Formats: sequence, C-alpha cells, structure tokens
Amino acid sequence: GAFVYTPNTGFYGQDTIYISVCDSGNPLPAVCVIDTLIITVNPIAAVANAGADQTVCTDSLVLSGNATPVGNGLWTVISGSATFADSSIFNTTAYNLSIGQNVIMWSISSNSGVTTDTVIINLTPPLYQPNAGTDKTICAFGDTLNAVSPTIGNGAWSLIGGSGVIADVNAASTSVTSLGTGNNIFVWTVSNTICPSVSDTVIYTVTPQPSPASAGADLQICGTSIQLNANIPTTGQAYWKKINQASSINDTLNAQALVFNLSVGSNQFVWIIENGVCAASADTVNIFTFENATAPIAGNDTTICQNKFTLNANAINIGIGQWGIVSSSGTFSDFNLANAEISNLNEGENILIWTAVNGVCPLQSDTIIVQFQSCPDTSVFIPEGFSPNNDGTNDVLVISGTGGSAVSIQIFNRWGSKVYENNNYQNDWGGTNENSKELLDATYYYIIKVDSEDKARTGYLTIWR
Repeated sequence: GAFVYTPNTGFYGQDTIYISVCDSGNPLPAVCVIDTLIITVNPIAAVANAGADQTVCTDSLVLSGNATPVGNGLWTVISGSATFADSSIFNTTAYNLSIGQNVIMWSISSNSGVTTDTVIINLTPPLYQPNAGTDKTICAFGDTLNAVSPTIGNGAWSLIGGSGVIADVNAASTSVTSLGTGNNIFVWTVSNTICPSVSDTVIYTVTPQPSPASAGADLQICGTSIQLNANIPTTGQAYWKKINQASSINDTLNAQALVFNLSVGSNQFVWIIENGVCAASADTVNIFTFENATAPIAGNDTTICQNKFTLNANAINIGIGQWGIVSSSGTFSDFNLANAEISNLNEGENILIWTAVNGVCPLQSDTIIVQFQSCPDTSVFIPEGFSPNNDGTNDVLVISGTGGSAVSIQIFNRWGSKVYENNNYQNDWGGTNENSKELLDATYYYIIKVDSEDKARTGYLTIWR
C-alpha cells in the first residue's frame, strides 16, 4: 500500500522508517516481512533577493541581500565596479563604486540549485563645495551677487542676516536690492535631492554715503587770517586740505578752523568728507585776500592865482588812487592820476582829497588846500645880478612877480656846466653850487620857469661880491 511521510517541523537530516507487511494470519500463524526505509530531509533553499535598487551619493554602502540558511551566497559585479568587504555575506559593504550605474548580483547556491537577483546602485557624483563669491564693502543699497554656477546640482540664494531683495534666487549671478546699512549675509546652497546640500556664505557690507560737503561762502578779506565755516558732517569724517601751500591751518579736522599766513590774492581750501569706500564729498572755498592800499599823500597846501594847477600826490602802488572834492568845486583832468591837473576852481579855499582803496580794505585819504586868488598886476622880474657877501643886501637871488606860482631854476657856468638846480625855488640861492660851495664871481646863464607862464625865461646874471 501507500503512506504519507511528514517530518517533524524543523527536522532536517536522515529519518529511518521500518515497514512490516503481514498476511491475514489464516491459517495461523501469520507470516510478516520487515523492510527498512531511510528518508533524508533537506531544507528548502532560499530564493536570492539582492535588495532594492538605490541611488547613492558616496562610493560605498551596505548591501541588502537576503540571508542564506541553506546554501551559500555570493556577491559579484555584473557592470560598473565594486569591491566587497566579504562577498559571501548578504549584508556586506561594497566599496569603490563607479560614478553612474553599478549592477551587482546576489547568488544563492544549494542542493536545490542556484538562484540569483541583481541590484542596481546608481552613484551620483558628490556635490562640490560651492563658492558664493567674495565679501564686499560697498557704498550702495544694491549690487550683484556673483556665485560660481554648480556643475552638479542646483543652486539657490537665501538671506540669513541683514536685508535684501534677490531678483532671482536660483541664478548664480543676480541683482540684489534694498540692502541694509551694515552687514547683509547671503547663503548660496547647492543641492540635488540626493546628496546632502552644501553651502557658502558671502557678506555685503553697506557703508552709507558721506554727508554733502559745504566749505562755506567765498570771501574777500583785508588781512592774512580768517576763521573758516564748513558744515559738520552727520555721516563720515571730514578734514581740510589747502591748495595754496604757503597758507596754514591751525586744525585740519575743525570745520571752523583758523587759516593764516594767507597770500595776497586767491587762497583755496577744500573741505573733504569721507566714509569708508564711498567716494568722498568735497567743496572748495576761495578766500581772496587784499592788502592795505598805499597810504595816500595829497601834497602840500598851496596858493595859486592861475585857475589851473598840477597836483603832486604820491603814486598808489597798492590799490587805486582817486581825487575828489571836499569843498568848493573843480575839474580833474584824470581823477585817478596822482599828478592830475585841476581847473575851474572857485576863488578862495578849495579842499581836495586824495583817497586810496584796495578791495575790501578800509579806505585811506589825505587832503590838500588850494587857495585860489586873483593874480597881482605885476610881472615877473629877474635881476641881472646879486652880491652874496653877507652884508644883508642882495645876498640872495630874488625873483619877484610870480604871483605865488612855483618856480624852477637852473644855473650854468660859461662852459655850459650846470652848477645849480632847484625845482621849487624859494628865493634862497646865495651863489653856491650843488655842494654848497661859493661860485666864482662871474656871469652865469640861467633857465627859469614860472609855473604860471607857458615858456621858461632865459638870460644872464652876474655874481659879484
């Protein structure tokens, strides 16, 4: 007959079964035949399972094959590359994977045969350390972020400190606006959904513009020193710079500094306000310096009888001279000329003023009194000689009838040499030469000019003692 053999659960190995076959026992005794059956129970071999396909970011990982209670397991490389810590262990570590696809097979061999399964390990290249660009210190509230574009993965900008509006957060080079004063910190992060993201930080430091510089109004002064008057900046640091090297500043950091040793004419000073990397703000003030005019001298008071007179003021070398009338009336040939001619005077006292002024310096003046009176009804008389012997009579040459007009005199000897000259003769020549030595008794030639007359008088006079 037939029977069913069922081993005990968990039993593996040989099982011996004895089988006895007997007749019906009729006639007695029954006759039996005994036989022995040996059954070997083997475990069922596992079906190979290499695990799920994976995408990884490093060139090593722990494999996930199934265990082999019966038979032997073995990892082998179908394509790509890999090195196994122990190729017979189902959860061994694979090293040295190739970039891209690596196909690895897990095989289980047993008495029941061989089963296999493959797993695909896709190795993604690792993300490289990103470069967010160079830190900047700028003088504006907008600029451009300049990261290096990633060769693997995608980049994205984010703000972690300060303020700023990024035009395109996914562009390596993009504009940023609305930056805040001080540090504005941006992060450039590169990721690919597989590998851990990597990032780099860049700091844009915004320095505000310096305050607009105002050096003060240009000035004209009379002197060599003055106090400047620039604005005090609310943003930045300020200082003075001189253009004229001869001048001096007592404190270059003081908006109201004193400047001295100024030169005559233009003296320029620049007020400069700086703040960090920002362009400096600058303004220039011009101090134009005048010196006092030449002190005016109008000349000596005089009396005339001709209504025309040549003035004899000093020349104004510094500044401008100008004639004016304090009282009475008159007409100047040129009121800026020191030796101008005046006419049309009133009879009596005429007070004239000679003024000098230079720029903003105080005006200076001097006056002269010209007495105009009618000329006496006399004519000029020049004697033919005189006797300078100190007897009290005719000791000097007296020219009469000039009516108060100025007289100039020149005396020449018989050889034509000038022995005496006086351009403002006061009837005081006693027959001496230019060195005050007595001239010889002799006849001398003269040229005498009376200012009220058009022509000079010439003739001879004799000295006898």
